[in-house]
Amino acid sequence: MSLPYVVAFELNVNSEPGNFEIKYKEISQIIESLSISCKKIENSVWIIKSDYKPAEILDRIRKVIASEDLVFVCELKNNKQGWLNTEAWKFMNDNIFN
Repeated sequence: MSLPYVVAFELNVNSEPGNFEIKYKEISQIIESLSISCKKIENSVWIIKSDYKPAEILDRIRKVIASEDLVFVCELKNNKQGWLNTEAWKFMNDNIFN
């Protein structure tokens, strides 16, 4: 069963100098590959719908990050408020909480 999640990460720029952009791209590709639908709403914050469990999503991301990097995966409920652009709200309402 597909569920909505928020996936957020922070890469420690000093952990592997020169690899920041490569790791960022790898993580983004992993998130996209595990998602039925997804949208990056901030630089390192994604809203996704996935058939995978949070632990499975985390396990895949952990394969490409350093121990100093941070990752957060949490199921979302359709009880939301915030200040996002119209495109992000439309995506969530049409693709995540439909």
